[in-house]
Amino acid sequence: MVSYARVSQNRLFESALGSPLIPLIKRRLAVGDFLSLNSVADAGKPFVVALLSQILNRPVVVVTDGLKSQEAFFNDLQTFLPGAQFYPAWETLPHEDKLP
Repeated sequence: MVSYARVSQNRLFESALGSPLIPLIKRRLAVGDFLSLNSVADAGKPFVVALLSQILNRPVVVVTDGLKSQEAFFNDLQTFLPGAQFYPAWETLPHEDKLP
C-alpha cells in the first residue's frame, strides 16, 4: 500500500531540488562553508534541513537555542527524516572532570 503522504512529500522534494539555488548551495557547502537558517521561517526549517540532507547525502548537524526548540524541531524533522537522531544537552559543565 502506497502512502499518499509519502508520495506528496517526494513531489515536494523533487520540486525543491529543481530550484536554481540548489547548485549554488552545493558549491558553497562543497568548499566547507556553513548555512545559517536565521532568515527561514521556523516552520520551514525542518524541511530545509531534510532537503540539505538529501542534497549533501551526508549527516547534517542542527544547533538550536534550547531544549524546547530542539524537541520541537526534532519532532517536525522526523516528518521528513524518520531516521533523524536526537542528542540531548550534556549535563556536564566545562570545568568538571567527567565525560558526558
